[in-house]
Amino acid sequence: MPITTLGQASDMAAQRWGDRMALLIDVPRQTLTFRQIASQSRNLAAFLSEHGVNPGDAVAVMLPNVAEYPLTWLALARLGARIVPINKASRESDAAHILRHSRARLLITDRERAAAVERAAADHGVAMMLIEGDAFQNALQEDVDLQAEAPSGAGTIVSIQYTSGTTGFPKGCLLSNQYWLTLAGQLVNGSPFLSEEDIQLTAQPFSYLDPHWNFVASLLSGAALVVLDGFLPFSFGQIFGVHQATFFYCLGAMPTLLLAVPPSDFDRGHRVRQVRCSAIPAARHRELQERFGQPWTEASGTTEAGRVLAVDESDAPNYVGTGS
Repeated sequence: MPITTLGQASDMAAQRWGDRMALLIDVPRQTLTFRQIASQSRNLAAFLSEHGVNPGDAVAVMLPNVAEYPLTWLALARLGARIVPINKASRESDAAHILRHSRARLLITDRERAAAVERAAADHGVAMMLIEGDAFQNALQEDVDLQAEAPSGAGTIVSIQYTSGTTGFPKGCLLSNQYWLTLAGQLVNGSPFLSEEDIQLTAQPFSYLDPHWNFVASLLSGAALVVLDGFLPFSFGQIFGVHQATFFYCLGAMPTLLLAVPPSDFDRGHRVRQVRCSAIPAARHRELQERFGQPWTEASGTTEAGRVLAVDESDAPNYVGTGS
């Protein structure tokens, strides 16, 4: 039976890889198995349904990189509802725009961020829920027979992901089950061909696009996902060796920051077999590969379309340093 929803992907992963580690949050230290992700997301879906979340509802989430973030997303997807990620560092005006534009009914956040968005939520009639509450945390652990899971399919919208807003107000992109399964499936059925032998690592916030496809790729492949609290340009080997990561996606200034760290024996003290990067500095592409010891392949895309273009690993040697 083909997998058409995120809930199905999680349930399949629980059946295939059960008690293998699926997710490791570095700070604060949290680990979840594939079985725990499936059961806790079902439990949380039942809890949110009891609190009025219905199919088609938009629910904003403003959290740091904690396990509750992907669990909430998966729970909402099981209900046919939509997550609306808000950057944890957003100011009141930014959050207010997204809450208003998305027509969110509920905002899930933590105590540290609640004060920054409390007035914006109240102004737009958005209820607030804190993850530290006993009810929320107990819901993750309770073993329930979820009856509230909504009928949904490949085309059901499960995310409203907002663009960066560089030329105007951020725009909400409607992303479906099929979007995420296709985007993540590209990493399983194509280069880098993720499998249960792999460990992905991300240093980006869950409010951004990339950790979401990392998470779905883990559900489809059995690869573990390690989520850092942020990107710190220590030695490449120090970042990746401690977690035994095999695949990493980066962008922006990350490659240049890595090269700014003085060379050391740690540069090759890792298992990373491929780095995928958007906007590899052309003049330093070969230096990155030679110093750290694996292919760096280019990829680009957009929020609404996902990965549009990518250099396959087999073609990568022909494009080193070209900027293509």
